[in-house]
Amino acid sequence: MEKILNDIKDFFIEYPEYIYAITGIVFLILFIGVLKNKNWAIDPESGNQRFFYQIFGRTTFKVIVGGIFLLGSIAGFGGFYLYSKALKDISYNNSLQTIKSIKSKNSYGSLSLTIENYMNRDKEIIAGFLYNGKKARVKFDFDIPHHKLEIKSIGEDSNHFLYAISELFDEKLSNPTMKKSVSFSLFLKGDNQKINLFNTENEYVLSYKPKSDYKESVEIRMKINMEVGTIEFREKSGGIAKKNLIRAFKK
Repeated sequence: MEKILNDIKDFFIEYPEYIYAITGIVFLILFIGVLKNKNWAIDPESGNQRFFYQIFGRTTFKVIVGGIFLLGSIAGFGGFYLYSKALKDISYNNSLQTIKSIKSKNSYGSLSLTIENYMNRDKEIIAGFLYNGKKARVKFDFDIPHHKLEIKSIGEDSNHFLYAISELFDEKLSNPTMKKSVSFSLFLKGDNQKINLFNTENEYVLSYKPKSDYKESVEIRMKINMEVGTIEFREKSGGIAKKNLIRAFKK
């Protein structure tokens, strides 16, 4: 029984819009009961309800209760619609930007990616660029409550992503195979306001610190523009430490 209750709890945590739907259904059933003059929907339950029932009479009390149930049903289904709309995935019509060279200085550089798809419920973004006529793409998986970002491989496109950044940053690899996932800590720069991927003013600090060697840690500044569909790894004190960045992604 406990497992069932936990499964139900997890379901509503993942799909909170159905709380609104259930609320709308309950109020709709009660409203239909009022229309059909059912005692279970109309008869007063509390002392206050009985007081108003005696003052206004059954007919007027029924109209008042029916109106409340109707408004509750509309609010429930309206909340379900608005919440579902807010969680709608976004497919961008952007063409991947072709990158031939990269701004760099003293082993540092910056990089811009084009967003193709945003999976709203899972907070996942697929983004990349074109290099030598081939797609270089990865998946960004945001775990906002835990301040984590995983940059994940999506197959050969991600291997080409690693190959592309190794070439662009002049850190060529003999066998560019990307890890399945690279985990970064994710924080807002400057203040502690809530992370909102649609706030174009936000700048994020990404930190990668492997346990094996602290010297290979990477810190990146990142900005996201969900309106136009871009992710930019911005420079921090000159930019991204190229060798460490590529080591972070290399399998």
